[in-house]
Amino acid sequence: MNRLLTQIGVLLATNAFVLFQGCDSGTDWEPRSTFLVTEPNVGSTYTYNDYETEEGMKIDSTEQTVTVEVVERGIPFKSKLDVLRTQETGTLDLTGTTTDTTYGYITVENDNNVSLWLDFEGKSDLPGVDQDWMTLPFATRVDQNLTLVNTIEDDGSGGKDTLQLFATASWVREETVQFQGNDLKISVCKLKLNGTFPFPFGGQIDLDGETDFYFAPEIGYVYKIEENITARTDIAEQTTGSVRLLTSYTLK
Repeated sequence: MNRLLTQIGVLLATNAFVLFQGCDSGTDWEPRSTFLVTEPNVGSTYTYNDYETEEGMKIDSTEQTVTVEVVERGIPFKSKLDVLRTQETGTLDLTGTTTDTTYGYITVENDNNVSLWLDFEGKSDLPGVDQDWMTLPFATRVDQNLTLVNTIEDDGSGGKDTLQLFATASWVREETVQFQGNDLKISVCKLKLNGTFPFPFGGQIDLDGETDFYFAPEIGYVYKIEENITARTDIAEQTTGSVRLLTSYTLK
């Protein structure tokens, strides 16, 4: 179960940390707020304190410094025409070990909502789950829904395997935080995941996840991400999560 939760958490955190502006969303909605993104240029960097949690408690051994750099801007990617690509690297604080480099893709739609690319393809823990864009409604504040997979199959022994993963993104609030002595305006959206997966040793895993994205439009990037995912089987329940908080940034 740990591996499944970690896989989903890493995918969400990784895919959530990129931003770009100007892709056509196919809508003419007027924003309900003054949410307007400042587009980061190639070479812009964002540094974060990042760690995992279990049952709400910080896991000290997972604490790391993560740097996200904008490496491409205005590229076509997966049906979108003007996408920003970022490169993420991390260094564990306790050991100095460098973690794997990952990439993320995000776009700002014409209505100023932010769409991020969810990529579950080829992940052994999540067979059959699709790739897709997920829109976070920072500007329009209209809930967004996405079905990543919804199948029921014969398990080969007379039973059924249910594989489902649904996502809903909702606007939560606006707030102002103090960062490096200045006011930083934040817009918060919540991404909820609800899913059911076959358990490798029989039975099912039911999953409920919530990820809060704190986005700072004037710096063109995420200020904070807080995530909690609960998985349940017939005999156990476990909640894991992660926190990522901006410590510095440089805009180009």
